[in-house]
Amino acid sequence: MRSSLLTLYEKIVLRRPIVTLVAIFVLIALIGSRATDFELDASADSLVLENDKDFRYYRAITARYASDDFLIITYTPKADLFSPGSLSALGELRDRLLEIPRVESVVSILDAPLINSPRVSLGDLPEAIRILEDPDTDPQLAKNEFLSSPLYRDLVISSDGKTTALQVVLSRDETFHSLSDRRDVLREKQLTTTLSSQETEELSAVSNEFKQYNTVLLKQESKDIAAIRRIMDDYRDRAEMHLGGVLMIASDMVDFIR
Repeated sequence: MRSSLLTLYEKIVLRRPIVTLVAIFVLIALIGSRATDFELDASADSLVLENDKDFRYYRAITARYASDDFLIITYTPKADLFSPGSLSALGELRDRLLEIPRVESVVSILDAPLINSPRVSLGDLPEAIRILEDPDTDPQLAKNEFLSSPLYRDLVISSDGKTTALQVVLSRDETFHSLSDRRDVLREKQLTTTLSSQETEELSAVSNEFKQYNTVLLKQESKDIAAIRRIMDDYRDRAEMHLGGVLMIASDMVDFIR
């Protein structure tokens, strides 16, 4: 069998090198002409099975409690984190991030509520709650609270007090989630029963619409991440910073493959 295949290969390929090369170049040209139509979906939907139970549970939880459209920036200043210069630069970084149209909010140690700096009684809540940016807040007391509080330690500030994190929350895209939810409802029903002809057509239509909209959204998210990185670059001489998050991973994956 092997010798017959080698003989056939020699007759068709090796004895006709010009014809073989022409055929290869024609094939490459045909494939290359469609290269501009190549699309890569790096969203969560493309990375898990449609009927994955854990993913369905995750979708249900995020739909009920919060959106997961956020990025995390770690910020490690060269000077002491709680020095006036470091806090001023951190505030400037936060304010510039808020200027990006799709950034809804930025959460940092500057605006995290403090109840032990000094200690606030239960009867004085919420009027007496301070934040680090308040002019009468003692930075040392605030630092002690951040490092001792189970709500903040190793979440918004590292245990050694040298690194903090900023949560950059992007505005929720209602069109994306509406299309995703409708498509998932029909998919769920398809797993347990037979869809009607109308529902089958609707599933096909909403899936195509979701795919097209997701492509546009991924491009916009890539632009937003690039804008965030440009802002971060202006502060790298004063601090070591890193960007993370699901949106960033998906964007970088597409860029890497491209």
